[in-house]
Amino acid sequence: MDKKKLWLLLGALALALALVLVLVLGSPKDDTPSVEPKENTLPRIGLCLRQHEENPDYGKCLEKKLKEAGYEVLLQDAQNDQTRQTKQIKSLLSEGVVLLVIEPVIADEMENTAPLLKEKNIPAVFIGSKPEAALQLWNKLSFVGIAEDQLGDLQGQIILQTEARGDLNEDGQVSCLVLTGPEDDKNAQRQTKGSMDALVAEGLLVEQVEVSWGDWTEESGKMRCAKSLSQYGKDIDVILCGDEAITLGALDAIETGGWQVGRDYLLVGMGAEDALKSGGLTGTVVYDWDGAAEKVLSVAQDLLAGKGVAQENYVNLKAVTAEVEPE
Repeated sequence: MDKKKLWLLLGALALALALVLVLVLGSPKDDTPSVEPKENTLPRIGLCLRQHEENPDYGKCLEKKLKEAGYEVLLQDAQNDQTRQTKQIKSLLSEGVVLLVIEPVIADEMENTAPLLKEKNIPAVFIGSKPEAALQLWNKLSFVGIAEDQLGDLQGQIILQTEARGDLNEDGQVSCLVLTGPEDDKNAQRQTKGSMDALVAEGLLVEQVEVSWGDWTEESGKMRCAKSLSQYGKDIDVILCGDEAITLGALDAIETGGWQVGRDYLLVGMGAEDALKSGGLTGTVVYDWDGAAEKVLSVAQDLLAGKGVAQENYVNLKAVTAEVEPE
C-alpha cells in the first residue's frame, strides 16, 4: 500500500473515532436521579437489657436520652436469660456499635464478656447489677447504678417510721421476709444485709425469718412470697423486696391470699410508685430513672472521647412512705 492510501485510511479511522466520541459524550444525559442507599451516619450504641418488657421504664428513659444525644440505639431484651444476652452482645459487636450499655442478667458472667469487649475495643457502661470482677479487667468499662447498702438502709428507715416500728404482731421483735435475686448475686446479698443493719443499729431485735432467693421477676416474687406467707403466716411482720418486679409480685401474692398491707404485713419495696400511690405499699425506695440515664449518657460520652472515667458511679435513692389504713 502506498503512503497516500495509508494516510487516507488513517484519516478515515480518526474521523470515525471522533464521531463515536461526539455521539457518546454529546448524547443527552438521563435526568432521572440515581437512587443510592442512604448510609446511616449516626454512631450506634447497643442497649442490652435484662428484662425490658417486664420493667420498661429505665430502658425507655435510656433509649430516649441516647437518641436525643445523636446515637442510633439497638435495643436488645435478654428476657432474663443469660445465654440469650451473651448471644445478643456478640451479635451487636459485629454490627458496628461504638459502645454497649449492659444490664447483666448474671453479673459474674460479665467476666467472660469483658475480654470480648476489650478485643473489639468497644467500651461498655454496666447498669443494674455491678459486675465487680469484669470492671477490673479493662479501663474502658464503668458502672452506673445504686449502692446496695443505701437501698437496704433506706428500706430500714421506712420500717422505723411505721407506728409499730416494724413489730406489727407485737411479739417484741421485727420478723422479716426478704425477697431478693439469685443467691450468688453479690448485689442481692448486700441489699439484704443493709436493711437488717439499719434496724439493728436502732436497737431493735430483728429476726430474719427467711431470705428467699430467685429470679428478678414479678412471677418469681409472687410465687416465693405466697409460699413463705403460707408457711410462716403472722410470724412475719415485714416483707422486704429487692427490685420493682419482685415488689409487684409480692403485692399480688398478699392481695390474692386475702391479706392486707398495713393490717397483716408491712411491705417495703423498690420502685412501684403507682402501687404506693394507690395505698398498696407501706413504703418504697425510689430510683431516679432520668438522673441515672443522664449519668449513663455522660459516662458513655466520656468513654467514647477517650477520657478517664470512674469505675463506679452511683445514683442517689430516696425513701417514700404512704399511710395505709387497715380495714
